[in-house]
Amino acid sequence: MYTSPGSGAYLFKPDGDAQPIVEAGGNMVISGGPLMQEVFVYPKTSWDQTPISHSTRIYNGDNTIQEFLIEKEYHVELLGKEFDDRELIVRYKTDIDNKKIFYSDLNGFQMSRRETYSKIPLQGNYYPMPSLAFMQGSNGQRFSVHSRQSLGVASLKDGWLEIMLDRRLVRDDGRGLGQGVMDNRPMNNPQELSVQPPPRSFSPLSAPLPCDLHIVNFKVPRPLKYSQQLIEDSRFVLILQRRHWDTSYCRKGRSQCTTVANEPLNLFNMFKGLAALNARATSLNLLHDDVEMLGYAEQVGDAAQEGYVVISPMEIQAYKLELRPHQ
Repeated sequence: MYTSPGSGAYLFKPDGDAQPIVEAGGNMVISGGPLMQEVFVYPKTSWDQTPISHSTRIYNGDNTIQEFLIEKEYHVELLGKEFDDRELIVRYKTDIDNKKIFYSDLNGFQMSRRETYSKIPLQGNYYPMPSLAFMQGSNGQRFSVHSRQSLGVASLKDGWLEIMLDRRLVRDDGRGLGQGVMDNRPMNNPQELSVQPPPRSFSPLSAPLPCDLHIVNFKVPRPLKYSQQLIEDSRFVLILQRRHWDTSYCRKGRSQCTTVANEPLNLFNMFKGLAALNARATSLNLLHDDVEMLGYAEQVGDAAQEGYVVISPMEIQAYKLELRPHQ
């Protein structure tokens, strides 16, 4: 927990490093069943009413996403004057040699590289985390944290990832709110943790994509619906993003770049060993298929028939694909 008499709604100015608040003792409840195992911890702190309790859950389901995750849920109560000018964090310590470099998302679609600099104050090394942050070692091993609400995140030491849980601040920092952060309520903060081993070589594309084109996601939108269908009827969703590179982009960064996405991209021939039967533009939430309403009718053209699409710089487009193995 940080002590922050200089912080406000828009400023983070802690007085030194965060200090642990958990003491020896406390209570623990362990429960388990055929679907889930849970450990609930009510730690002992120097306060009569502890500001935090947390649960750790492991799910037993086979062939599900949950079997690869550890779910943490923090219950936070920064209520009362004894918690004035306090900021509560959770800190994960791992053996990943990330060299104080990590990544957090900007908008749920794009990850941004973050780096901790020793020459600037601690608050300058905190970054927003709308939904996801991860750090990765030199061998490719990755530790990821998914959150259901926007939080702040930092990696102040090698292998560390700390996340801000809640803040209670008395001072108005003069940035427009006109008051401190005093409207705290009891809150739950669920987070999903995962550790991915070093990746194996995997090349699903028939040819490299243009340098400025990025696959944001490739998935089955409703696995339960399509799991019972025949292979030739399987439906997939492909989300593509095109970056905008101009003359300010350093030459070193494009040292291995040979092409950019100025020419139409053929969705039918993208994947190795798979034939595309149909390609249909859709919205990012997969609910709307009217290309005129989506605003890129001229760029898509007759994609369903020919498979060729054009993506303008700084755009994200989604397509529903019908795929089957080559005969």
